[in-house]
Amino acid sequence: MKSFAHFSLEIYLSIDLFVNYNSTFLLDIWSLIKSEYMSIVLPDQPIAQDQPQITPPQTKKSIHHRDIVVADGPKIIMDMSWGGLMNEHNQKKVIQQASYGYSINKKAKKSIPLIFTSVDQKWETLLNRVNAPKWSKDIVHFEKDSFIDIIPKEDIVYLTADTENVCKALDPSKCYVVGCLLDHNSKKGITHDFAVKNKIKMERLPIPEYIQMDGRHVLTINHVVEILVRVANGEDWGDALVNTIPSRKNPIKICEYSQNSGKEEIIDKSHSSNERNEITTKAPERSAVEPSQGIFGSWCNIY
Repeated sequence: MKSFAHFSLEIYLSIDLFVNYNSTFLLDIWSLIKSEYMSIVLPDQPIAQDQPQITPPQTKKSIHHRDIVVADGPKIIMDMSWGGLMNEHNQKKVIQQASYGYSINKKAKKSIPLIFTSVDQKWETLLNRVNAPKWSKDIVHFEKDSFIDIIPKEDIVYLTADTENVCKALDPSKCYVVGCLLDHNSKKGITHDFAVKNKIKMERLPIPEYIQMDGRHVLTINHVVEILVRVANGEDWGDALVNTIPSRKNPIKICEYSQNSGKEEIIDKSHSSNERNEITTKAPERSAVEPSQGIFGSWCNIY
């Protein structure tokens, strides 16, 4: 049961808040009552002389941002330097894919830092349309400069399908670059040439080593990000690929790679997209990261 002191304190604070918001005359009278109250009822407890600080309730978004856990490991560089090679329509698609990638990364048990580089005024305008300034600053950073000007080259790995170097494991000390460019078969090899010119290490995702799938081995930007996030959260490459690539491509896991022994073991090929594991995220909604083909058609990115 509450003591008289605590009960009277609650009444005191309620009156204090009311008076401060209503009348100057009442405020003068209330100031006199305050001193008497403090000396008689609570002589040893300090009472706030001013209006109490009111903290606005946290929104669901702010609470979620507070709970984000950033993984100790690799970083993902979103290379936005290719904007001049695309029309505005394709630039908007790039931003949409990047937004999906951010969404899946934010929901992961352990998120990977995303660094957008070469963000000029045009990209900034498009990013504002998807509320990028409100994205969690714990895992997202925007840079106007190119990644080659702010990151040591020895720490960079450019992901491109146009190389024979296979990414067998994510190096926690590296920054993995995703080229944010739509190709439509017209810009094949451009990221490879860029990496060669700037003497940057290249790797490709181990798609044919781990899965079989219908059609071309082409992934959207958000799919590349999702695969990297899954692997960083403990999934092997086969599971990460099968759980990410759209089921219409019929991805089937064909082998597992042992990082300890460096050997491959062929497994049952019946393990297909129909037996997908749950994503290692807090909210595993595939619809949030997989755009509808009816809306976006058959577009794809450079990878």
